[in-house]
Amino acid sequence: MDEQIARIDKSALLSETSAVERSARLVAMSLQRTCMSAERMLLSVVRTAMSLIGFGFITFNLFSVLHDSEVIQAGSRAPRQFGLALMFIGICMLIIGVWRHMRFAASVRRAYALLVEDNLVPNRAEPPNSFNLFLAIGLFFIAFSAFINMMFEIKPMY
Repeated sequence: MDEQIARIDKSALLSETSAVERSARLVAMSLQRTCMSAERMLLSVVRTAMSLIGFGFITFNLFSVLHDSEVIQAGSRAPRQFGLALMFIGICMLIIGVWRHMRFAASVRRAYALLVEDNLVPNRAEPPNSFNLFLAIGLFFIAFSAFINMMFEIKPMY
């Protein structure tokens, strides 16, 4: 009986303020989980795009070397076009993934602003900036410059 009274007294000590604070922390943690999920999604897009770009680059260069050393026939450009197509698909995938991530991040920031307005989350729980987004944009510029060099057969100047 005394234990039940002690439990009731402890629960009575919890005020509405502490319940609201706990709820705000849970909402803030949910916001952080959502941001981490978006980062994982962006990284999976980057990983797949890098695989396509890399495989296309290797295919293009392998058949260029074989063509230049006259191991394969001079008339066959299909393998080189296949390498370019893989790179193009990877670059398009990267563009779409970055665009989707930026749209999602903007919607999370808008939702966060509404939650702060209603005092449902502490102001310190702002969604973090995405380092992976900068990584994806950098990869895009590198892959795009390689694609342009391969497309127009620009040789390096040594």
